[in-house]
Amino acid sequence: MNPGLTVLFGRRVATPAALLAVVLTAWMCPDARSAWWFSIALVALIATVRAASLPDAWLTGEGDWIGTIPRSRGAVLASAWAGAAAGTVLLTGAAALTLGFKDAGAEPGPKGLLEASSVGGPMRSLVLMPGEVFEQPLNSNGATGREVRVRTTVTLGGAAPTTQALVEASGTSERVTVARRTWLTADLQPYASTVKVTNVGQGALAILGPLPVEIWTPSNAFLRGHLRAWGHASAMLVALVSVALLMGVSMGPGVAALLAGSLWLGLWMLVTRMGTAADWLPGGPSLGRALEALQDGRSPLPVAGASLANAGATLIASWWLGSRLLRSWRDEVRG
Repeated sequence: MNPGLTVLFGRRVATPAALLAVVLTAWMCPDARSAWWFSIALVALIATVRAASLPDAWLTGEGDWIGTIPRSRGAVLASAWAGAAAGTVLLTGAAALTLGFKDAGAEPGPKGLLEASSVGGPMRSLVLMPGEVFEQPLNSNGATGREVRVRTTVTLGGAAPTTQALVEASGTSERVTVARRTWLTADLQPYASTVKVTNVGQGALAILGPLPVEIWTPSNAFLRGHLRAWGHASAMLVALVSVALLMGVSMGPGVAALLAGSLWLGLWMLVTRMGTAADWLPGGPSLGRALEALQDGRSPLPVAGASLANAGATLIASWWLGSRLLRSWRDEVRG
């Protein structure tokens, strides 16, 4: 691999203007989730379009000088992929540092920083009519400072547009009025074995699957969890840019960028209801859960190993296939 080419192609993605735009976007957004979504969308747009444009530039003459150096086509493409991937990691890293330092002075919650240690429950939503009970066994590890959350909402049925829920765990109970999608929260004493939710109102209460029960424990995540969000975002963007670069070898840059985004969006729509079983998809439901945790002043979990592995596999497979599809530096390769 030619280090000079890596720097060249990295600079074509992570320009100073793009870096400044990402930092300003992250700093000016009012909350963490919006800041991350806008930053990811901005980086995805810049990096995907630039990556899809590289092969087109080579095929229309800009790559002629590359043919004069003693490097194989595979090495040239590897440099391009390395530069594109480094550009996305750099831009999302800038967002993570900006948001981490922005939140550094925020007041910690009454329980400090928490992170989800386990999730469970049914894969599908359940509807509790007045008087019905939902009960979920918990994994008791004897830790202190934990809390349990159950995702609920009011739904059609019953005699009222709102209802009341009684959540019980570890001998403590709390009655909550439910008028919209919300979390029912209860503290967990050591060795708690179950959490129980009873619909004690007049409306119908939905326990929202998949995996609606979460246990949260104290966390010491660096930068209040924004570094973990960086891992989630980087895995998605590296995979997306790799596919865009591959598509750009055989079609125009606009179509290539649009098709790469459409493929990822289609996969996301297919697996979004699978809960943690879909954590293999880079930027899948786990990214949404990570940003939701940051919005609540909590720390997301680290990116799943399966997601990182699939992002790496996508990069390697795209490079291998692209090096075989790119047979010429000229436009006739597409004819």
